[in-house]
Amino acid sequence: MKKLSVLGNTETSLLKHSKICKIHIEKSSLAKTLEKVYGIEWGFSQETSLDSYHHLRACLIKDITIDPGEVLPVPTGMYLQLLSPNFIVEIGTDHDVAYNEGLTIFDSPMLFSYAFRNEMWMLIKNNFNTAQTIHPTKKLATFSVRQLPQMVINYVDQIEESNLNFRTSKKFIQEIKKKIAPDIYDIKKERLSQFYSRDEIDNYIRSHNGS
Repeated sequence: MKKLSVLGNTETSLLKHSKICKIHIEKSSLAKTLEKVYGIEWGFSQETSLDSYHHLRACLIKDITIDPGEVLPVPTGMYLQLLSPNFIVEIGTDHDVAYNEGLTIFDSPMLFSYAFRNEMWMLIKNNFNTAQTIHPTKKLATFSVRQLPQMVINYVDQIEESNLNFRTSKKFIQEIKKKIAPDIYDIKKERLSQFYSRDEIDNYIRSHNGS
């Protein structure tokens, strides 16, 4: 993603152990027209060469207005081809744009995999209570890549039990379980009143018709 040959010695030294993600980008005909009209190069831009992301522009022929709470698709003028299935492209919210104009990527980040071969579009949401205007060539979002580990999935009859306490970051799961079987859980203390086996919990749920 980064061209090491054009970086300075310091940047090259810092990035020498980085994984290289090769990408082919085709500019749309509208993007090429906007390059001529606005005198800009339609490509990825960075604030510094060490940034982990690039900026994406709105490939629009004219201004568009996005109302409060509205979600609109906006083209990038970039057709994507990842050359390796070991990476995935993420389009995320530009925090400066979000802070100043309330415009964010809806359900950020948007993901584009190796199989994707088309123009990337951004789903933009207006989170402010006033209408916002998106101008042609406006920098709207960020573009970055993430390396994907290879997953090996085995389906088993039962996963291993853990001796760890059930209190994890996914507290909502335990809240749901409390509603399903409230007498198993000590709700007032917000922790397990005692530890129950998987079979005991399954039997309890079956005895209550699974409701």
